[in-house]
Amino acid sequence: MMPDKRFHHWLPVILWTVAASLLIYMASIDLYNREQFILSASALLMILFLRIRYLRTLHDARPLRLTRLLLLVLIGVLALRYLIWRIQYSIPWHDDTLSLLLSLMLLIAEVFSVALYFLGSFTVIHPLRREPVPFDMDRDDLPTVDVFVPSYNESPELLRTTLLAATSIIYPADKLRVYLLDDGGTDGRCARDGEAGRLARKRRSVLQQLCEETGAHYLTRQDNVHAKAGNINAALPKTQGEIILVLDSDHVPTLNFLELTIGTFLKHPDIALVQTPHHMINQDPVEKSLHASRKMPAEGDMFYTMGLRGMDNWNAGFFCGSGALIKRSALEMVGGLCTETIVEDADTSMEMLSKGCRTAYLHIPVLAGLSAETIEAMTIQRQRWASGMIQLLRMKNPLFRKGLSFPQRISYINCIAYWFFVLARVVFIFTPVFALVFGVVFFAAPPSEIMLYLIPYLIGLYLVLNVLYGRVRWAFVSEIYDTINAVMLSGTVLRTLFKPQGQKFKVTPKEVSHEDTSLSPLAWRFYILLGIQCAASVYGGWLLMHDPGLYNQVVVSLAWNSYNIIFTLAALGALIEKREVRRHPRIAVEKVASLEIDGRHIPCHITDMTESGACLHLPEWVRDLNIKQGVLRFSDKNHSKAVSTILSFGSKIAVQVHSLREGMFRDKKTLVAGVSFRFSHIRERRMVINYLYGESHRWQRQLISKHQQSTITQGAIFLLTAVKYGLQHLWMRLLSPFRGRSSITSSSEVC
Repeated sequence: MMPDKRFHHWLPVILWTVAASLLIYMASIDLYNREQFILSASALLMILFLRIRYLRTLHDARPLRLTRLLLLVLIGVLALRYLIWRIQYSIPWHDDTLSLLLSLMLLIAEVFSVALYFLGSFTVIHPLRREPVPFDMDRDDLPTVDVFVPSYNESPELLRTTLLAATSIIYPADKLRVYLLDDGGTDGRCARDGEAGRLARKRRSVLQQLCEETGAHYLTRQDNVHAKAGNINAALPKTQGEIILVLDSDHVPTLNFLELTIGTFLKHPDIALVQTPHHMINQDPVEKSLHASRKMPAEGDMFYTMGLRGMDNWNAGFFCGSGALIKRSALEMVGGLCTETIVEDADTSMEMLSKGCRTAYLHIPVLAGLSAETIEAMTIQRQRWASGMIQLLRMKNPLFRKGLSFPQRISYINCIAYWFFVLARVVFIFTPVFALVFGVVFFAAPPSEIMLYLIPYLIGLYLVLNVLYGRVRWAFVSEIYDTINAVMLSGTVLRTLFKPQGQKFKVTPKEVSHEDTSLSPLAWRFYILLGIQCAASVYGGWLLMHDPGLYNQVVVSLAWNSYNIIFTLAALGALIEKREVRRHPRIAVEKVASLEIDGRHIPCHITDMTESGACLHLPEWVRDLNIKQGVLRFSDKNHSKAVSTILSFGSKIAVQVHSLREGMFRDKKTLVAGVSFRFSHIRERRMVINYLYGESHRWQRQLISKHQQSTITQGAIFLLTAVKYGLQHLWMRLLSPFRGRSSITSSSEVC
């Protein structure tokens, strides 16, 4: 390494080490309780002042960065003062051995949580906002692009949507090819005897025909070795595109996907990977079960809006498995997608970075994806993520990975450390239980002193998190997900930590339907947890009444346990699986159209739409026509140029009217018609897909409407609502012996 490069490599390490040392020194100054109160109150007042300043300067980068840094320093002082006080004055060094050991375990969990906070703060200290680079589509040196759509057990209907959208992407036709990589119809599977072989051969035949209809190319391989990574690697020698666009089977690209992304490669030839966000158009099972507002940001928005932009600032790009363009030359340099872990995406991007590649993250929603539809599916997905990231730590530790810069190491270790927080959360859940039931002393200090250090830290933390992340995460929402993760993932984390090899890639179930509302089969773990917590609280109340001498110890533990019970109930509320029979998510569109009935053109507004139908607002007088069917004509006005061009070649489709009711649209009475599309040709399906999914502006508007600064009050109201559904869950469980069971169908296989 050259001297100047070595200097730039170590400069951030030196600066951050000096800053951290000064922060620790300031936080370690010993103060009397009165002085500590004044310091804490002053810090909280400064945080409130900076919160106002931050919200007023959201669109001015320079003061925003300074304010963000000051907020992180202030909460850092409160956090470090709490930890130093914990170590010096609250550890029961002279109590019984059990109390000492469990208190030290709690301290480790607290130190880890604060360390994770600082890791995350470093990663997102300066989120980078890239803009798309415009380019001329007619230039001769445009790179050729291969679109890979890996598939395993997804239905032809789901794949048709993605393939139609992918083959419609605006790009020179001679430079774009779309491939369906079918791992469900491999040679090995088709050669099997019996029903399994027959189904595999049938699947291959159906998907080959689907590719012919949509203009895609069908590829398969000999076996299913290394799952998705092996599937993509097997396709590389059979294709020639200079850039590979990877799309999951349920990730539908917009028409201008390449128009917004390819320019980054043209302007920066040394960039090897461009990642885009995963914009989910349906609610995840937690949001759906808790009836979350459509204005509430999705759980993954914080990662895609803050995390990846922060990592991009450090050139620590992260391949997320889909919605990414990768240079073939970069893939070949690292030997294809990495197969040692089950997170081939993160593994491969880290490998590229260690070889000196540059990456970019473009925060523009250019695809529409589907979230996991049940708690079971979400758990399978997150078990894979958690297991794979811990494999990455054990087998390719980024802290010691040769070729990575200091910020790149910190950024990747932050992503890995997140999954260890489930263990810390387990400690936080059971600490007050042990204190109440077994009399374990976790804090050898009076409650007043605990409150003096702990409460300012917690208040400051909630305030700062709300300021920095309030547009992408409501208060208390993280705690609900963390509680679910702690119960469902802690075993996976521990197993992988001690045995990283041999973890299996388990496919996330898709297209799950619920014929009726039911209780998740995974809820039994939360029943046990809630029972333990409630029993501990009852016993704690009994202690307060019969042994007043334990007041100081019991009252803190009771308050903490009650706080945990709130989130356990909220998690139970999320485990009510709501009825869901709709095959496709409904999308708000609000477009002008016309309905042709017996030669009459009736103006209407489309307010929402799916791939199979739409909701129309018609004039009231249409009721007299007794309509049953007609032709819906989409208007080519108020669309992007791309969609208007598509519609100019055909913009009508036959519809069947299946429901009529009174409604309101823009303060006017209307007749609301529910219509289903009657497709007669693949062109009509392509037109509907492009109309529905083709505009990136639609997804951008959705994000903007969600990413408004939230208040802690909004989060508290949502939490109370979640608790209400948790109580409803318990009531449904009590009544379940007297009710029939719902029908739930899903599919999940290991490959």
